[in-house]
Amino acid sequence: MNLFYLIINPCANHDFTLNLQALKQNLFMNENVCIMKKKLFLFFLVCLLSNTILLSQEFKVDNFYYSPINSNEVKLVKKESYWQMTESSISIPEEVTYGGTTYKVAEIEERAFFFGHLEYVSLPKSLKKLGLQAFGANALKEVTCYATNPPTYEESNSAFRPFASLTTLYVPQGAKNAYANSNGWQCADNILEMKDYYITIFYHGEGVNIKQKIELGKTYTFKIEPASGKRTACVLYNNRDVTSSLVDGYFTTPEISDDVTLDVIFLNQ
Repeated sequence: MNLFYLIINPCANHDFTLNLQALKQNLFMNENVCIMKKKLFLFFLVCLLSNTILLSQEFKVDNFYYSPINSNEVKLVKKESYWQMTESSISIPEEVTYGGTTYKVAEIEERAFFFGHLEYVSLPKSLKKLGLQAFGANALKEVTCYATNPPTYEESNSAFRPFASLTTLYVPQGAKNAYANSNGWQCADNILEMKDYYITIFYHGEGVNIKQKIELGKTYTFKIEPASGKRTACVLYNNRDVTSSLVDGYFTTPEISDDVTLDVIFLNQ
């Protein structure tokens, strides 16, 4: 009865029209909210799928393959090609760059270098975790690990067992006890702390000497720039003349294997 009354009563018709407009407006707002929720859901779903694809993607840099752990770190993953390696020495890098992103090498997969010919291994200071038997069945003579905190293992076994000998383990200064008491690292016959290495730069003619700490296996570039009114007469690297090696005033060292000296001789123009 009320419905018919509203339809035929001119006075009530205006109110009914307003109610219809309000209802339409509410329906329109609810529809927009639903659309926004769907768009947000699709956005988060795309982000999740993209991140999943990224973390499952393997890539190769130089001789090794890696898989992202997160947006900043990667794991070195095992490949059959490693087992065909004839090298007796390898150095795992501290970081790698792929697709414009630089990652820290934080893990090495289990049995990555199992049953190889390795005698010398260098592990980066970024390493946090070693997989089970990652270097098992190798005749290891020396392992150098730059990580201050001993990398952990997936299980209680060692990354160097079974069948792998390890004569000497070199660790950073002050880290010997940590490695000696860390599970999996006691297999080394000797644990020795690495000495610090330095490059000493003598600027002859300016009375300036600089001593800088360096790391083995790396190269360093120095800008050699004389003061106003002077010129670079000679540059000696470990007493060897390398003046002709300067490029636009820059000198790059070979890979560091010991303490080094750099003598720069400036003369008046």
